[in-house]
Amino acid sequence: KKRLAGYRDALAEYELPFQEELVFEGNIDYKDGIASAQRLMDAGLPATAVVAAADILAIGAAKAFYERGVKVPDEISLMGFDDLEIAQYMTDYRKAADLSEGGKSGGAVDPQYQ
Repeated sequence: KKRLAGYRDALAEYELPFQEELVFEGNIDYKDGIASAQRLMDAGLPATAVVAAADILAIGAAKAFYERGVKVPDEISLMGFDDLEIAQYMTDYRKAADLSEGGKSGGAVDPQYQ
């Protein structure tokens, strides 16, 4: 819930509307990461980035994008939180920790890229 509140605060800071249809809630696990990414793609929403509430969700989303031929990061940027060790083995993926370490992921969530 804190991450969703942070998302809403960031949107407000940049005077962007909150769009409930862009938020997919579920369990924090691999299968829900896959399911959420599939719902996003099935809905045909014009997303260029996914910010997952946890790395395991982002890893599941990456699997779903791969299976549908959507290239990360060429076609969609992907970022997760909580710095799971397994996430270090993913290519073209940014962790929230990268933001505080001066990583390149700022563009993945910068509103000008939405």
